[in-house]
Amino acid sequence: MLYLVTNHEETRQQVLAAIAEAEGIGEVRTVASPEKLREYIDPDVTSCVLVDEALAPHVALPTVQEFSRAYPLIPVVLLSRTHTSESVVAAMDSGARTVLALPLSLEEITNRLLPVLAWSRAVRSEASSREELTTRRQGTITAIVGAKGGVGTSTMALMAAAQLAQGTRTCLVDLDVRSGDLAAMTGISVRRSIADLADIAAEASTREITEVMYPLPGGISLLPAPEQGETGEALTESATRQILAMLRYQFDHVILDCGCRLDDVLAMGLDSADQVLIVATPDAPALRSVRRLTDALDRLDISLGRSFGLVVNMTTRRREIQPTTAAKMTGIALATSVPDLTAHIEMAVNSNTLLTSKVPSMAKAARSLSDSISRYTAAPPDAAAHKTTSPTKSTRRRWLRRTERGQITVEFPIVFALATAAILMCVQALSIGVTYMYATNAANEAARAYGTGRTPTQVQQVVAQKLPDTYVQGLKITRSGSNNVTVTLPIPSVVDITTSADAGIVWEK
Repeated sequence: MLYLVTNHEETRQQVLAAIAEAEGIGEVRTVASPEKLREYIDPDVTSCVLVDEALAPHVALPTVQEFSRAYPLIPVVLLSRTHTSESVVAAMDSGARTVLALPLSLEEITNRLLPVLAWSRAVRSEASSREELTTRRQGTITAIVGAKGGVGTSTMALMAAAQLAQGTRTCLVDLDVRSGDLAAMTGISVRRSIADLADIAAEASTREITEVMYPLPGGISLLPAPEQGETGEALTESATRQILAMLRYQFDHVILDCGCRLDDVLAMGLDSADQVLIVATPDAPALRSVRRLTDALDRLDISLGRSFGLVVNMTTRRREIQPTTAAKMTGIALATSVPDLTAHIEMAVNSNTLLTSKVPSMAKAARSLSDSISRYTAAPPDAAAHKTTSPTKSTRRRWLRRTERGQITVEFPIVFALATAAILMCVQALSIGVTYMYATNAANEAARAYGTGRTPTQVQQVVAQKLPDTYVQGLKITRSGSNNVTVTLPIPSVVDITTSADAGIVWEK
């Protein structure tokens, strides 16, 4: 059953006529409003939902978002008359599987709608019953993000996933697509990664996603970042959202290692998550980074309706800042604290035994992390609080791009000035060395000239003939005592500096 949501009779007739020409679509039912769709939709038999953009943007896009989140296995498609890049991006951000241009053509149905319906049939064939569909929709996504580099974000994600995997289906996703190292920490040689799903995310089935994953000890399924960081640029916001929606269907727990760099992919990961754990160390720079991160998430409306917790890593009793103090300084509730396990973790990582380690302190820390995640699972916030409109994501994208442009604008003059200064210093050092070499040779020539009985004027002429014109004007030759001569040459520079060299006079009889 395919539902068409439109209140325009002309659109209804045109779409139905176009679909009638195609084969393999099945029955189409028309409803005039989202309210009617809520009454009639049946997850067991509904294969697709078409939403008319003419419902008005403030109705159409929220409708797309509502039903794509409520029924992740039912593809929602937007029918657009404008079909601009902005409208397509807004629709994909809202959860649409694809966008069809109106008036609907047979080519559009063949190239865009039929692949979406094929995907719907494929994923449904893997779920044997409505109960299974309902169960799988209950998976939660936890994003673990670092306040800054070096705070142990990846380690915390691995330890949490290892503990959760003991009793539930758990997936670990490396969303740090440019510099993620989960694969290296677990001893995996990456041949396929999350970036390989970028082009097929809209139509990918659970089987295709599973083929990209790597099994880890303890039952964890790892979706790694690409080996080459530049490959991660192929992953878009829309593809990230679609992949995470499918993982929510497949697993009870999805753990996202988000790294510490706020970009479009990370922002989408945080926006898709049910809860966010921010990892920091108990020091002032890391805690200031926590505040900067939360302020950015507030500006992007990502923090709205989402549970946030602080994980304080590498704690000791000797630390000036204790976990409770860190929570007060950041304004984020303390999820858990992890003692300083650096020595144990380094040994485990170096031997690829982090997931199988039996160190009691590490096991205790892993249980503490998993408990903080499970507490959310037991009492999730109201689903309505998660709902955000697509303009929020568009605003996020624009903000991120403006931020990046602003960083470039501010940093470029500084970098240019530093690079210029470094080049000038290298040139100056080279000039000093060359000038000293000439001064040494000139001093030897002057000593030989004096030793053969030349007058000071003659010595000046002899030495000048041996020097480049650059040094002749500033050439100074002086006698120091009866048996020593000093030659002073100007160094090419923006300031007046010189260098000198001495030579002993050997008098010839």
